[in-house]
Amino acid sequence: MKATIKFLNDWTQTLAGDLAQGGELAVDYDLGRLAAYRSTFRGAALWEILALVRFQPDSQILAASVSAPVRRSPAGMIIDRSPAVASFPVPGDAAHVELWFLNIGYAHFGEPPKAWDSRFGDNYAFAVQANSPAQPVMPRQGTQTNRDVVNAFALTIEKQRHQFIPAGSAGSESQTHVKLSAWVRNIAYAKNAWFDAHVFDSGNQLVQAQTLSLHYKGGAGGEAISSSSTMWCIRVRVANPAPPRRDPTRDACNSASISKPAASSSPTVSSMTAS
Repeated sequence: MKATIKFLNDWTQTLAGDLAQGGELAVDYDLGRLAAYRSTFRGAALWEILALVRFQPDSQILAASVSAPVRRSPAGMIIDRSPAVASFPVPGDAAHVELWFLNIGYAHFGEPPKAWDSRFGDNYAFAVQANSPAQPVMPRQGTQTNRDVVNAFALTIEKQRHQFIPAGSAGSESQTHVKLSAWVRNIAYAKNAWFDAHVFDSGNQLVQAQTLSLHYKGGAGGEAISSSSTMWCIRVRVANPAPPRRDPTRDACNSASISKPAASSSPTVSSMTAS
């Protein structure tokens, strides 16, 4: 499911498609709405317009550019900026979304100048349609969300075709791999960190649930440590010589308390906890 919100130059907005939990939100912004700063320096365009998005109830703010650089040559100087569509994954627990926009100019010294398109501070709000599974994922009892203690900063989800050995005789399977990286506040010498992954089929039925431990990877920023884990969530076996079949599961394991969900995933609230 995908929704596109267009912010037009006449200060109107249009919504096309389904803005639903687990889907995708595309933002198409007319740069003429924020024309305050088009700073240049020695022929280079030094300005930007960002879309800022906040999904509730999580309240995390995401940002992406709604402009693309224009160059005289592929590796040349940026001489202007053209419109570009920004894309955001819609969290599985989202109830509504707020959007506003920031135009940043250039200053030789100090803070760069800024201009806002925020509906005079009220932001542009849109309702998100419910699309929760039949068995919705909930945080563990006693779970508290605190990104100052544990924060997943990278999540990659991809499907891979795994060929059995010996190749060509034993068939193959489609595996959904998940790699999650997080930092955990070093509040105690001994720490346990994990995340809960849930897999749903195309009918929103739970087909697999699993708890994965995060393993120490290295130091990251003072008292924080970085952890990562790789797993596969579900396998669909294909016997040769049958043609490849589409994995009936969603393209994601559903996990929660993540700061950067994958663009192709549909995260649903779950738990990621450190103790």
